Amino acid sequence: MDGKTPSAIYTEVIQALSFIYASPKEGMTTVENEKVTLNGISKRSSIQVMVFTSGYWANYTMVFKFRDEKLRVDAPQVNSIYDKHLNTLGFSSFDPYKNKYIFKKNGKISNPLSKDTLENLFNDLINKISTKTTSDSKYQR
Repeated sequence: MDGKTPSAIYTEVIQALSFIYASPKEGMTTVENEKVTLNGISKRSSIQVMVFTSGYWANYTMVFKFRDEKLRVDAPQVNSIYDKHLNTLGFSSFDPYKNKYIFKKNGKISNPLSKDTLENLFNDLINKISTKTTSDSKYQR
């Protein structure tokens, strides 16, 4: 992003999100040339819970900030994860109403595959945006 103004980076990120998502404006709020907040739902991903692998959707929030010729992506916030029956996958066993967890009470990972799947979801999204904002052949399907 060397030599690009925050305004140029902002515009390119908006264009990249419009290319990646079917209708990003529905889940996007902006502060022009400063910040884009994206509330999204992932495509169905396979997440292993205990011994079962099932499809899950993640509802998440990502914040993109623009300053000093740089794009900053804050740590994504996972708001919830749902299975095909709209049951919620828990993040920790502090919640007594959930029987599927990614983390134990002590903060250690109880489900490495689920953690890796979520990390890959966000890394892939960031890589797509980065590629679209640095590529000369942008926005070609």
